[in-house]
Order: sequence, then C-alpha cells, then structure tokens
Amino acid sequence: MRYTRYDLKHRKSSSIPFLMCLTIILALSFFIGTFIFKTFIKGTEGYGNPQNISNDYGKKENGGKLFIIQCSANSKKENADKTLNSLENIGNPFEVKSNGLYKIIYAICAEKDYSSYEKAIKDNKIEFNKFTINLNKGDPGDAELYSIISAYLQAVNKLGDKDVKSVQTASLKKWCSNIKEYDDTYKNYKITQEIKKHIEDLPAGIDKNNLSNEETFLYNELVKIK
Repeated sequence: MRYTRYDLKHRKSSSIPFLMCLTIILALSFFIGTFIFKTFIKGTEGYGNPQNISNDYGKKENGGKLFIIQCSANSKKENADKTLNSLENIGNPFEVKSNGLYKIIYAICAEKDYSSYEKAIKDNKIEFNKFTINLNKGDPGDAELYSIISAYLQAVNKLGDKDVKSVQTASLKKWCSNIKEYDDTYKNYKITQEIKKHIEDLPAGIDKNNLSNEETFLYNELVKIK
C-alpha cells in the first residue's frame, strides 16, 4: 500500500479580516437599529407613556358647538351603574348626580368628533340623548371660551385612548395663561375664569385615574353656560 505524503504548511493567522468583518457587522447593526427606532419606536412615542398634547389648540377657534352625550338618567344608582358598565367596553363614560338623578354621560366632545361617538353608540344599539351647547362665532367672549374648552377636551379625551397612560399639561397650561381676557361683562365670564383656573392648577401630568374627575368638572361647567 502506497501512501502519499502531503506537507501542510500552517499559515500565520491574520486578525485583519476578522476585524474588518467585525467592523462591518457593528456598522450594519448601528444603522439597522437607528432605522428601526426612527420608523417604529419613535413613531409610537407617547403610547403607554406620558404624552404631550399637540399644539393644534394654539390655533384660535371661532366658536361652535359642543355636545354632551347622555345615555341614562335614573333615580336609582344601581340602574345607572348597569348602564355605566355596559358603556365601558366602547368608551370612557362617567356618572354625575344632578337634580336628584344619576346621569351617565358617554362623552363630551366638539362638533368635529361627534359622529364617531354617535356611531359607536348606535352600533351597540344604546339609547342616548344629545345636548348641544352653542357658542356664538361672532361673540369674542364665546370664541375665547370655546377655544379653552376645546383645548381642555383635547387633553381629557386623549386620556381615553387605551394606549395612553398619561398626558403632560405644561404646554396647555402655558397656552391658556397667555389667552387675552375679555371684560367681566361677558355673560359667561365666570365660567371662563373657572375653567382657566382649573387648567392652571392641573398637575404636570394627568392620568386615567384623573379622567372621571376631569370629565365631571367639565360637565358641571358646561351645563352652566348661558
């Protein structure tokens, strides 16, 4: 039996190719990570975390309609609570007591948002009453009050989003403090001042634990508007 002999010469290993590969891998990881952050993580900033409401309220509103959507008015709290529980799957209802009745309010909203709330209720075959607050576009005092309420509603209703845990209020409070005040002869001057004071006294952030209290406060102010 013949054997063929091979002399294998061991080459000196070089670290240069390894370092080059490592550098390329690290660079690719950096760029891919940056892309994922900008595309997905940054795009959902605020969901499940403290969220700043947008500056849309900074645009002067000219008045308009606000709606209170009421789904029940019962003398017995247990009956009202049944309605409240039935609505919790489709929104953030709250309960107020007024004139001896327990009233279940499904939502308070601006005119532009009303249709989506109405659809949710009708799709679930729930009876409701709609109460309209008209703030005159030609009245400077009404226009100011509408702007303040719309801004406040934006913060409160944002808390209704299931993925939002809290809303930061610094920008809202700053905006509200810079609004020009009209004289105290305006018919709803006191209400305007009460809402502004409430906004200015808000904590730095409000969360879902505050939601019912904020909605109740706003309801009690809206029903006083002349």
